[in-house]
Amino acid sequence: HDRSTAANVFWGPSIHWNTYLGLYVMLLNRAKDDHFNQDGIYVSFSPALADPSSWSAPVRIHSGGSWYPQVIGTEAGAGSDRQAGRRARFFLTGRSDRFIEFERE
Repeated sequence: HDRSTAANVFWGPSIHWNTYLGLYVMLLNRAKDDHFNQDGIYVSFSPALADPSSWSAPVRIHSGGSWYPQVIGTEAGAGSDRQAGRRARFFLTGRSDRFIEFERE
């Protein structure tokens, strides 16, 4: 954080295992300036947590928005903030008013 107005900072990651994709999914914020105003919410994928270089390049899935994106699985007995399937609750700043759906490439 160098007080640059051209901030390029990813922060606030939330990671879960996605049973539908068979991958770890990370949602994170991206700041667009020194005041940490939101550029958007980004997603990245990895087959293994043990290899930090295995994460895909983050891709924006939501412009602007609030902080701390999080996915909460809805599967009975298995859904949580650590595990989700194809469709899950999508939270920003601790509030959910929508779902997120994952698709295989």
